[in-house]
Amino acid sequence: MEIIKYYHVNKGTLQSFITLKIPKWGGFIIENIGYFVKGDRRWINLPQQIHEDNGEKKYFSINRFEDPKVAKAFCDQVLKLIDEYVQKNNPEPIQQEIPF
Repeated sequence: MEIIKYYHVNKGTLQSFITLKIPKWGGFIIENIGYFVKGDRRWINLPQQIHEDNGEKKYFSINRFEDPKVAKAFCDQVLKLIDEYVQKNNPEPIQQEIPF
């Protein structure tokens, strides 16, 4: 697996979005994987769809692993790739212009 895009946002617990390429799956590409950090807890979310319910945003995963052990192993591997990518590339947060 390899990270082919890294978009650093640093917004609350959301640290970045990544695009991941998995050559063993025929070059399968997963876009918009969210990388989150809260305290010493880190995790990823596969792409999600947003729905509004009574004015409240709710997020639902589009894809998932059926086996929790496989999901954890995948997450652990992606977190390792993120660490390696950040150490090698030192991506900077995107600076957004505030209109006021």
